[in-house]
Amino acid sequence: RAAMSIETFHKASLVHDDIEDDDAFRYGQPSLHKTFGTPTAINVGDYLVGLGYRMISDRQGMSASSSEAQLDVLDCLAAAHMRLGEGQGAELLWRDGTERHLTPLDALKIYALKTSPAFEAALFSGIRLGCDKVPDADPKEYRDAIRTFSRNLGVAFQILNDLGDFAGDDHNKMMA
Repeated sequence: RAAMSIETFHKASLVHDDIEDDDAFRYGQPSLHKTFGTPTAINVGDYLVGLGYRMISDRQGMSASSSEAQLDVLDCLAAAHMRLGEGQGAELLWRDGTERHLTPLDALKIYALKTSPAFEAALFSGIRLGCDKVPDADPKEYRDAIRTFSRNLGVAFQILNDLGDFAGDDHNKMMA
C-alpha cells in the first residue's frame, strides 16, 4: 500500500504538471487535460492525492504495520508533497516572472525540491515499514543518508530530463 500510495502521488503530480506546462502528451498519449479538460484533470489529480493518503491511513489495509510506523510514513509523505509544491511553485515563479535569470544554484535548489522528495519518501517509507518488523531497528539512523542520496538522485534525474527536453528528446510527450 505504501508503494502504491507513492505512485498515486507521482501520477497526481504529473497530471498537475501537464496542466501547468500545458503539455499535450504524457506517455505517448494525449494528456488528461487535453482529453477531458482542465477542471476534470485537476479533479483527477486531487483525487489521486487523496487516494494516496487513504492507502496509508486505512487501518485495515495497513494492519501489519504499527500505528507509529504508519504515522511516520504519513508524515514523510505529507512533507514530501509540500516540498514538491514548493519546488513546482518556485519553477512557476521563475517561468512566469519578468526576471528570467536563473543561476545554476537556483536551478539545483528547484530540482532538489521538485524531484527529490518523491525519491526520499519512497526510500524512507520502505525502510520505516521494514524497521517496524525488526526489533531494535531505528529508521532515524538512515534518515540523513536517505535525504542525501535522494537529493542527489532527484537532481540528477531532473538534469537528465531537462537536457532531454532541451535536445528535443521529448519521447514522453509525443504522440505514439
